[in-house]
Amino acid sequence: MQLHKWQQNFQSAVLGRLSIDELPLQPKGLSRELSMGIYANAYRERLHEALRENYSALHRLLGDCDFAEMAYAFTASHPPQAASIRWFGAALPDYLRTTKPYCNY
Repeated sequence: MQLHKWQQNFQSAVLGRLSIDELPLQPKGLSRELSMGIYANAYRERLHEALRENYSALHRLLGDCDFAEMAYAFTASHPPQAASIRWFGAALPDYLRTTKPYCNY
């Protein structure tokens, strides 16, 4: 498997769109499920942290729980496309304009 394809599959598994059984992982110590779960949670939290930092006014407006719910939904529908986290969240304004319940405000 070429590196780019492996990275795409790994990202899909982290975001829950691909079974980890389809990845050629050979973890040592922890189970595949636990290893991937730890990594996936840390990855998603880093993405959500970036959204909180870049959209701090929105975070204050929605509050922790509603912002987290929005961030999870946004991440699932708009996974990062660039290698740098810098561009993650650029589509958030359009997402909010076109997605319920946010487009109702």
